[in-house]
Amino acid sequence: MLKSKPVIILLAIVGAVVGAYVGVNILTSGLAQVAAIALFGFIGYLIYNGLRRNRSVEKLSDAERARVLGDTPATGGRVIVYREGFVAKLSGFDILIDGVPHAQLKSPQSVVVPVVPGEHQLVAKVAGKGQPPFGFTVGNAETVVIRIGMGIAGCEISRDDNPRIKSKLGTIPMVRADTAATEPSGIGTAA
Repeated sequence: MLKSKPVIILLAIVGAVVGAYVGVNILTSGLAQVAAIALFGFIGYLIYNGLRRNRSVEKLSDAERARVLGDTPATGGRVIVYREGFVAKLSGFDILIDGVPHAQLKSPQSVVVPVVPGEHQLVAKVAGKGQPPFGFTVGNAETVVIRIGMGIAGCEISRDDNPRIKSKLGTIPMVRADTAATEPSGIGTAA
């Protein structure tokens, strides 16, 4: 991956010039214009189809998010699920834990879900299609952080045990969980 901004800018300019030259030559024929209209229509359909399942979610304020990240559950456990990445970032992923829907996350967003200690299964549904379940264990008074990204094969789900994760989560918008499950801090209450 290129890390130098001048190289990236230069490649973008060269790509734009070459693309414009090729595009002008192709568009001089009538068939190319019909193909371009069909292509734009198809791309529009794909975008509409990918975004039509999105629903509105309530975001927590910065103060609420900071309070949640600062708290540790006294009893029970909780899961913080966050999504990041650019691929399909506007398409909402439905987050199910043990078969119960808890939130829909776009990128970047996160949600806190209170759970009972023990083994659990997380599924992220993309466009109504579920991915293989991701198993994890939560201990009493423990917070488990799970990262969701989008790759070529679909959702990439992994446990994030990075010690600096709280500072990262402090910058990611947090949504309120959908379910009526409650936790002493009230984060799991339905909106």
